[in-house]
Amino acid sequence: MSNQLRLLILSIVFLVPFSSWAGPFNQFSSQIQSQALKPFALDIGGVLGGAEFDPTPPTGFPGASVSMVGVMQTAPNSNDTVLKGGSVKEFGLPMLQATLGLPFHLDVVAHGFTYDGATVLGGGLRYGLFTPSRLLLFLPAVEVSAMGDVINDSAFSMTHLSADASAIWRLPILQPFVGVGFDDTKATINTAQLAGLDGLSATATGSRLAAGVDFTAIPFLTLRAAYMVFHGISGGEITAGIGF
Repeated sequence: MSNQLRLLILSIVFLVPFSSWAGPFNQFSSQIQSQALKPFALDIGGVLGGAEFDPTPPTGFPGASVSMVGVMQTAPNSNDTVLKGGSVKEFGLPMLQATLGLPFHLDVVAHGFTYDGATVLGGGLRYGLFTPSRLLLFLPAVEVSAMGDVINDSAFSMTHLSADASAIWRLPILQPFVGVGFDDTKATINTAQLAGLDGLSATATGSRLAAGVDFTAIPFLTLRAAYMVFHGISGGEITAGIGF
């Protein structure tokens, strides 16, 4: 089994990183330089946006669901000297996400995790633009979402905004989907070993693509596997969710 797949699976089962891999945050203070802050924000914001991506139509009132998500990027971008200098190769983020269905095709979403010394809290809304009837299986359900997050770490802080659009074909058992997302991430240095960097901020914007499939053979349980591209770098997602 590849390291990438193991990281995804372990992120879901334990919601903590596998101890043999360097975490993405623990070398930040020693590796950060002014020109590296924006590339670091690009990588972390993209993976965080990927963890929030959910192509399923809104749950509907009074439905609810809880999911455990693991998302992985196969390598840092070429300018991200924070992760590369910290010997990070593939890296990922776990996420625990809860969804509550509202009237008018709306869902309210809350999510968070604690990972490698950092805490993430956030949420947002998901809206169903189009949901075909069960007789029109050749047409996809289309939804859009907007999310916001705050990341707090002793060495840095981030604010993250994301927007997603997706289409999923609601076939029996297997539901293929495609999606696109955009991330805007502002990172601020709290503590750096180099003098003069504390308080410095930088903002990065990036895009994401996703294609995958939901597996729903067991009632109330959804398993998801997806291939993702984060600003030109490959990655993936594995999700397990329970919905009512």
